[in-house]
Amino acid sequence: MIKDLFLLDTGYTTQSKNLVLQGGGSEKTHLPAQIPVFIHETSGVILFDTGYAEHFYHETRKGLSRLQRILASPHLSSEGSAAAQLKARGIDPCDVRYIILSHFHPDHIAGLKDFPHAKFVFKSEAYDTLVKASFLVQAKLGFLPGLLPEDFKDRCVAISKTTLRQGSLLLPGFSQGYDLLGDGSLWGIDLPGHAPGHLGVALEYCGKTFFFTADASYLYQGITDLVYPSPVLDLVLSDRRAFQDTLHRLNHLSQNTNGIVILPYHCPRTMERFSDAIHHCLEV
Repeated sequence: MIKDLFLLDTGYTTQSKNLVLQGGGSEKTHLPAQIPVFIHETSGVILFDTGYAEHFYHETRKGLSRLQRILASPHLSSEGSAAAQLKARGIDPCDVRYIILSHFHPDHIAGLKDFPHAKFVFKSEAYDTLVKASFLVQAKLGFLPGLLPEDFKDRCVAISKTTLRQGSLLLPGFSQGYDLLGDGSLWGIDLPGHAPGHLGVALEYCGKTFFFTADASYLYQGITDLVYPSPVLDLVLSDRRAFQDTLHRLNHLSQNTNGIVILPYHCPRTMERFSDAIHHCLEV
């Protein structure tokens, strides 16, 4: 059972809205890196990704990887990394038990080294596809191996396709998932297209179903209005058709939400919409 749930904003990048939403115009928009933190009654503290951290700057000092820093131009949160923010809440980063990884882009894994005792939960293909790739392909897919802790392989809990089964949550179009903790409290949901093994997380909490969709769409408007990002971003997608299919299914879900709160990782409205949903639950 999930006893508590909150979000951390670890930083942001600024991009043209038209890049992440076709027809969005040339105005600049903040794309925050927001991670949910789950407090489970027996499994303790669990993160879904880590967001930005100082390690990103260290790994993009020179060479081809520096191009990622130039293109993303990320800004860390004034409140610090996820580890720093957890400390401020009285949670020792050493007490984080699991980190579920949606995929291996740097804005999702930059803080892994800050959690020395956490086990890493992810789809097997998300990692295997990258480590078997050439350096140039890794660069194209946005993978920075130096962001992984030295003992990463020893702490992996890879999710196999064979564990996919009917989920207990009512998510039209996403009926199957991975029971990540074995008690039905936290479900991993396949959201293919953005990156190899791209994964979302869904759970019931406070009378609602929260569906954290990672990078299946950068903005919530992209889901509700069924608008793709710029074709420029096709260059970094692992599977364009799968991405579009995932977006179509999310769009259908958004039209039939019925207590389902869809929360993209980078949307500037995610924090507000999450807070509103929690506030409404408490009022009821």
